[in-house]
Amino acid sequence: MESPTCEEYVNSDAEAFWSAFVLPRVILIEGTTSRHRTGSKARAQQMLDNELSAMHLAMCCLRTRRNALSPISALPAEVLVHIFEFCAAIYPPAPYKEQHLGWIEVTHVCRLWRDTAIQLSSLWSNIYFRLGSQWAEVMLARAKTAPINLRKDVSVASQRSLDLISEHIPRARELSLIGPINVIKSIIFTSPPPSEILKAIELRPDNVSGLDIPSTNFELPGAIVGSRLPSLRRLALRAFWIPWSAPILCGLTHLEMQLHRPRNPADDGYLNSSHEKIFCALMNMPGLETLILMHCFPPGPWKDGGSDVLQLPRLKVLQLEGSSAACFGIPKRLLVPPSCQVQLRCSDYAIHTTEIVPFLIAYASASADLPLWHTLSINADYDRLFTRLRMWRLCDALEGTVQFNPETNADLIISFYSPEPSLGPLIPLCQALPLRNILTVCIDYTLVLDPEVRDWVDILGQCKELQAASISAEPAPTSFFTALSMTTDCKPAAGLQTSGQEQLFLGKLAVLELTDVDFRFWQSEDSGDALHSLLIRSLTNRQRAKAALMLDIGLLWCSIKEEWVDDLRKVAIVTWDGREGECGFDGDQEWDNSGEDEDGDEDEDEW
Repeated sequence: MESPTCEEYVNSDAEAFWSAFVLPRVILIEGTTSRHRTGSKARAQQMLDNELSAMHLAMCCLRTRRNALSPISALPAEVLVHIFEFCAAIYPPAPYKEQHLGWIEVTHVCRLWRDTAIQLSSLWSNIYFRLGSQWAEVMLARAKTAPINLRKDVSVASQRSLDLISEHIPRARELSLIGPINVIKSIIFTSPPPSEILKAIELRPDNVSGLDIPSTNFELPGAIVGSRLPSLRRLALRAFWIPWSAPILCGLTHLEMQLHRPRNPADDGYLNSSHEKIFCALMNMPGLETLILMHCFPPGPWKDGGSDVLQLPRLKVLQLEGSSAACFGIPKRLLVPPSCQVQLRCSDYAIHTTEIVPFLIAYASASADLPLWHTLSINADYDRLFTRLRMWRLCDALEGTVQFNPETNADLIISFYSPEPSLGPLIPLCQALPLRNILTVCIDYTLVLDPEVRDWVDILGQCKELQAASISAEPAPTSFFTALSMTTDCKPAAGLQTSGQEQLFLGKLAVLELTDVDFRFWQSEDSGDALHSLLIRSLTNRQRAKAALMLDIGLLWCSIKEEWVDDLRKVAIVTWDGREGECGFDGDQEWDNSGEDEDGDEDEDEW
């Protein structure tokens, strides 16, 4: 019987051809079954495996030919490369199963995509150790000689992964290590030095105690900080420090050094540096955009620079935490753009808050091209002797409303500890800040004594456009309620028969939200009135002024009786959450401090 010709192969039915083509290949094992000896079965299985492998290659060839006819195969290789780069940026490998390989799955689509991806060395520059050291080695090989990014949580790293990181640091464009500090130290102190292509260093131990707790800080080795790295732009360190005179501190756009409070000051060399070296280092970074420094300042008072002010025109974030001398002394010698986010967190008693006033005036007032200041937040906690002031600028999301998101990073934060259990230290700060256009104020304090009426006028007297105030206070804010019936010069508002809102304290206030306020404990000098009586009296006197608005009062989680709420509704629009708080033990309960008998037992008739 003659074999079919090539033309007959081409023109025959596909199923008939492959059946006729395959069957003769397996005719030798046609009689082999599962009942035969083990050796016969093994030979038959091996033969079939070989045939299947060969057919798989043939099928791959057919799929490649078919994929070549798809419209996407007409894309130029350059376009396909850009698509892969976008995919790699938004779809990285992840430890969870659904996204384990991430963008690498595109190499499994077809041979063209796989070959294109493998040939592009820069596509493999992000080394993902989370896939395991074997995958990391494959990526390092495919990256060839291209600069690589080494980002690794070394807390769960194998020894092989740690060895790969150390070996390839000279190739690193970015180096980011997170994990136990002893592991990070072993890598940094034993690895070869980085090369000139390094753009970013980030070292963040994750198992160290809070930075406010005294602990040990470590100096980076001279192999890293002692050389000039011309490409380095980002340096972020935690629990590691470098001398302010180090050559590495040059040309940075992001500098972050967060240290522990020193356990033994004699062991921390940065404490022996001079204040001037910090400014000399900053002078070598004129393009600085982010400056975050925590507990890395030499001790002692900071001198005024006079007219010698350092300009950082590109600075977007300034965060300082440490002694009040440093937090107030450094900004006084800086000129930053008004768009910069400023956070000054003093870790000690700020005796003289007036020291920061010149900086605040220059910073907060020079903002003609920026949104107006929108929200002011004041916090004071006597138990911790802690005081904080925050301010937000008006943004599109807030425009035309009196709401704001307290979780958003404030544009200005000043916090400090004060031995004075009052709002007094805030007065010079608020008088220096441009508060006229503030629309919302949030106040939360816990003090031994209620502030003076004059304090509120001094702190908020500038807020001519204020529309909404939110207060959570302990003790109850009696002085604030009294201030509502005053003018901006602390005179009774009832006499303002013809004057406008400008003279009235918070003259445009329309909304007052009270949270967790206890209305039971206030007593006037001549009566046993509850707090709501004072508020009613203040609002009544306030409304005698011709320009005064009727307030919309919100009561949330307050201790207040329903009948007191009804009384308030006679002088204001009241929205109440229906909770009586500590007043709600019994519907017929009357508040009376005399409700105890001589033995200290509560008089049941009073309840």
